[in-house]
Order: sequence, then structure tokens, then C-alpha cells
Amino acid sequence: MNTRRRAWAARAASESGKINMLAVLLILILLGAVYFAIMLAPPYIEYYKLDEKVRAVANLSHSEKNEEVLLKDLRQEAKILELNLPYDAFKIKKDAEDKWIEISLSYARVVELVPFNQHLTLHFDIDVVENF
Repeated sequence: MNTRRRAWAARAASESGKINMLAVLLILILLGAVYFAIMLAPPYIEYYKLDEKVRAVANLSHSEKNEEVLLKDLRQEAKILELNLPYDAFKIKKDAEDKWIEISLSYARVVELVPFNQHLTLHFDIDVVENF
């Protein structure tokens, strides 16, 4: 038996199956990280989907000049993502010469941290400028 195996066998025999505090602490930290990832992932996924849609609509504005059509498309996406945004949440700005368009949105999502009876407010800002 080589030296490493003997050392491991001696260590395993001396512990007699007990879990040390470091292992318990690491397991608790891992479980906490998994819990917060599960709780915080959905709002961030919704944010990235909405951001992608805003960028697509800004790109579409090259061919579609009617702001109401663009706003309708953005509101429809917010409705699909079940975001309860006010009707005037999306702001569209254009320059007078139609050289650029800016679409902006700012909103907040409240996440309930169930076992702690706490609420966490996440603030999201989307600001897209598309040059023609």
C-alpha cells in the first residue's frame, strides 16, 4: 500500500463517519446559492427577453416609421411576459431628421423570498439607441 492510501485510510478511520463543521457550512452555502438562483433567475430572464424585443423593434423601426405600431408590439411582448407595466412605460424618441431612434423603459420587479417573509425589489432599465 502506498503512502497516500495509508494516510487516507488512517484519516477515514479516525473520523468514524462524523461530518465536520466545514462540510456542513459548505453545504448550507451551496443550498443558499441555489435558492437565490432559483428565486432571481425568472425576473432576469424576463428582462433579457424584453431587452431583446426592444432591440428587435428598434431595428424594425428602419422600415416601420409609425410609433404606435412599434409601441403596440412592445406592449404585446410585455403582456406575453406577464409584466404589469403602465400604458406609457415605453418611451420612444426620434430626431427630427430620422437619423436615430431611442426606445427606453424603466421598471421594477418585486421578488418574494418565501421562507424569510421578505421582499426584494429589482430595478431594470432598458435604453436602446438605433442609428439609421
